[in-house]
Amino acid sequence: MEERKMTEKESLELISQMITKSRARLEKQAGWPLVLWGVASALIGVVVWAGVKYTGDNAWYYLWFLLLIGFPIHWVWAKKHTDNVRDYVTESVGWVWFVFGASCMVFAALYALGIRVLPINICITLLVGFATTVTGIMLKRRLVMLVGVLTICVFVPLLAAVVSGVDIILVAAGIVLLDIVLPGVIMCRGDRRRGDYERA
Repeated sequence: MEERKMTEKESLELISQMITKSRARLEKQAGWPLVLWGVASALIGVVVWAGVKYTGDNAWYYLWFLLLIGFPIHWVWAKKHTDNVRDYVTESVGWVWFVFGASCMVFAALYALGIRVLPINICITLLVGFATTVTGIMLKRRLVMLVGVLTICVFVPLLAAVVSGVDIILVAAGIVLLDIVLPGVIMCRGDRRRGDYERA
């Protein structure tokens, strides 16, 4: 018995369906982790800012390493709450955020060791802008992409030109909150809407 070959139109429709499913899967699996990572980063940023500003002690910067606790917690959560299906979209976005997180840890380690050649807060804010932009592009979420582009083209230059001293930490924490939590909330809302539609 001969297998029927798919037409070009059917092939394109199948590819389109697979990409749509992978985007939906990503929104389902990545929304809450992004919200939690963003809130944790912003809270630690505020504590570090307050500690350094009001005590003058740079040891407060070591609090950034508390974020390392999030990696095993995220890994355990992912094992319990996500399926093991990996595709291009989820893999790509996952790697973008992994590289962002690893880069932040490297910057924090260099800063803690006294190697302060680069402005750490500006570099991290720039990186989060790129990660947010790529996430918006991969998910076809214009608002998410716009926030990332605004961070790169407007917020980071303003941060570098206008804000100085330890206050950069506070402003950067606000930008990180916007760039990480907003995509997470959008993903969670998209997943909830799909769930309501499927139940209807």
